[in-house]
Amino acid sequence: MATFTLTTNLLRNISDDKRYICDLLWTFTQSNSHKVAKDDKGKLLDKYKNLISSGNFHHILTWIDLMEKIPSSFVTIEVDYPVSDEDLYLMISKNVNGSKKIIVSSHQEWKKYKYIIEGNIIHYEGENLDIIDRDEALEELIPGKNITNISHSIVATQGSQISDSKLK
Repeated sequence: MATFTLTTNLLRNISDDKRYICDLLWTFTQSNSHKVAKDDKGKLLDKYKNLISSGNFHHILTWIDLMEKIPSSFVTIEVDYPVSDEDLYLMISKNVNGSKKIIVSSHQEWKKYKYIIEGNIIHYEGENLDIIDRDEALEELIPGKNITNISHSIVATQGSQISDSKLK
């Protein structure tokens, strides 16, 4: 299971682009292994909901509503409070079991923390957190097509079934 932390800046900056709304946000509402992390006190969800009252972000309300339906697409993460806004994303991601990834609108988003030299990684309280922007997230959430050439064989992929076949 891949659990991602989404910043409010990401949600704010994708509101006019249906590609990001459909292919990025809505991916988390579908039956798959992708989840979104939230803190145990609900501060991050409150930040998401505050966007709705600040402009034309009604799709975020629908997204949150779908995410909270059973089975929930949110994973609740314990966070040590108090933390600043920027620290909230990092603290949530740091406490995720498994991959620690934050999706941002742009890599220019961080003010307080800087990437380490090896790549788009922030070292935070002893943990390396992967920071991916919205385009990198699309590539990860919706992998490209795999082209496989197979000859003289019968192959079933992605849950398909083969019946009554014979190789000659």
